[in-house]
Amino acid sequence: MAPRLPKRLVSISPNGQFTRLCLTSQIPNRNGLRYLALTHCWGKRPMPLLANLNNLDSLLQNIPFENLSKTFQDAIIATRRLGFQYIWIDSLCILQDDDDDWINEAAHMGSIYSGCFLNLVAADAPDGAAGCFFERDPTAKFQLRDTSNGNTYPCLLNKSEYLSHTSILKRGWCFLETLLAPRSLYFCKSQLLWECRTLQTCEILPKVLSWTPPVHRSVISWDEDFLEAEHLHILRRMAYEWLKIVGLYSRTTITYPKDKLTAISSIARMFSHSKLVRQCVRESVGIEFQLLWYVQPSHKRSRDKNLRAPSWSWAKIDGVVHNMLEEPYDDWEGFETKLKVLGCKTQLATKDPYGEVHGGSLTLRCPIPERVPLVNRKLLRRGWRIRFVRTYLDFLGSKNCEVFMVPIWVTFDSVFGLLLERDKDPGTYRRVGLYRMDY
Repeated sequence: MAPRLPKRLVSISPNGQFTRLCLTSQIPNRNGLRYLALTHCWGKRPMPLLANLNNLDSLLQNIPFENLSKTFQDAIIATRRLGFQYIWIDSLCILQDDDDDWINEAAHMGSIYSGCFLNLVAADAPDGAAGCFFERDPTAKFQLRDTSNGNTYPCLLNKSEYLSHTSILKRGWCFLETLLAPRSLYFCKSQLLWECRTLQTCEILPKVLSWTPPVHRSVISWDEDFLEAEHLHILRRMAYEWLKIVGLYSRTTITYPKDKLTAISSIARMFSHSKLVRQCVRESVGIEFQLLWYVQPSHKRSRDKNLRAPSWSWAKIDGVVHNMLEEPYDDWEGFETKLKVLGCKTQLATKDPYGEVHGGSLTLRCPIPERVPLVNRKLLRRGWRIRFVRTYLDFLGSKNCEVFMVPIWVTFDSVFGLLLERDKDPGTYRRVGLYRMDY
């Protein structure tokens, strides 16, 4: 199924002298329409021009180029020089004072970025004033000669920028946008960086340096026609890639904490629409394993004052999240699942089933939980500290209480499970952490 076109795009005249907002529904021959997208950081400076209900009609006639931020101006110039007419820019293509328009377009962010031909990334622009183009120091580049074979290689005196070092990918929305885009061109201070579904490379060493991205971006465009003999391998790979995406996303920051689920909703939607993912859940490569997330005891974490996710969800945490199954999916052998999710209910905050929530619950079938005291963040049993047990509390405030140990996953030498606390209603519990018990 072809990605959904954005509702609006910025249209650029061939000579670059005229720019306006346009409705894609009014573009003739829009099937197969190619457009670019922009990933940028809003920063603390106010945007000089935003689309809203009051100026929409005038922007459909003309966008004053001089009123745009430098980042937007540079992105429009780059679009024209690359030979394209259209670019999607969030604050110009989404009405910023219309909640319905924002919710609707945010729900289709996956289609917008996955459907673009190329994503331009203002990688070194902390706000709109910095732009995409930078003055370069020609003395920073020099030739390094390999005396063993006589070959010469271009080098930079300063540390080369790698995608993992770019500050923009520490922003939640920006990280997800680049993950969705089929191709991204990063505008850095000293060079350009390229990323697509198969490799990352840079301007300074376009042929010598290339490496596999940390997440297989092809994961969001799976071919459903897989070989039967390979389907379990593919299911496990998809589950593994989702765990990696959640882990990387948890390392980013979101300006508004309530958007934590909204931002990642586009990727969640693309996963859930796959026949493979639905089979993944049926074959126990699904939600039970997703419960095995944890926070390292030494890592900082905080809780949003407003309930934005159920206690069993990693989205309730502001901090780096790991999963017990971070090992390669080929190693998921010799285990037994002790817990089964029978049902899931969420209280949606909007019409988007993948977006913001007010809460939720899981119905579980599991062995009878073992009641154990938690003292100074350590589990006690019959007056003795349980040996070889690692406790990972979601929040460090959970210091002394009574918890219930519920096993999820058992291997030949370990047990991984949930730590639960009684909730107000009979028969209901809240997650407070995870445990790992080694034999």
